[in-house]
Amino acid sequence: MKTMKMGNKTANPALEPIAARWAAPAELCVGLQQGGYLMYHFVVARIVRRSFRHLSQGDYRAATGLMSEKCHYHFVGHHALGGHRHSSALITKWFERFLRILPGFQFVPVNVVVKGWPWKTIVVVRLQVSWKRPDGRLYENVALQMVTLKWFKAVDILTIDDSQAFGVLLTELAQSFGISEAAAAPIEG
Repeated sequence: MKTMKMGNKTANPALEPIAARWAAPAELCVGLQQGGYLMYHFVVARIVRRSFRHLSQGDYRAATGLMSEKCHYHFVGHHALGGHRHSSALITKWFERFLRILPGFQFVPVNVVVKGWPWKTIVVVRLQVSWKRPDGRLYENVALQMVTLKWFKAVDILTIDDSQAFGVLLTELAQSFGISEAAAAPIEG
């Protein structure tokens, strides 16, 4: 079989169609010769970025479609969007609430780090988030999300942001703009 040199690694030309299909740099496909490790991480990171892009467009199904039926989702904070959810049904209700309170909220993955294999993958995402408030001011925050995947399905998600700033935003939305759901009890269970 013919091979070609890429830096200090050797790649199989048969992998070039795979690199083209996923718009992957050829260097990433070298990992396919080593069991697919690098390509797997590339694919997971791409799926995660796409999910946040859809979420920014108001479509939470790209995210919930990646979750197991009994996924545990913990959004840190003592406010309407904080708390723990232990089923896809409650997580769906949470996303629906999130998008009712904060329509047009933007998620920009700055870094996506993937570690592990399909049977246990850890994904850590650093997000830059923003939202245009009803008064025209821009809300900005940074969030970190850690996800445990098993066979491409999320089984555990932890989201951490500046929860004090996020809580203040929700309080202001309820008190100053009449968005009562921003002061509701968390969806938990």
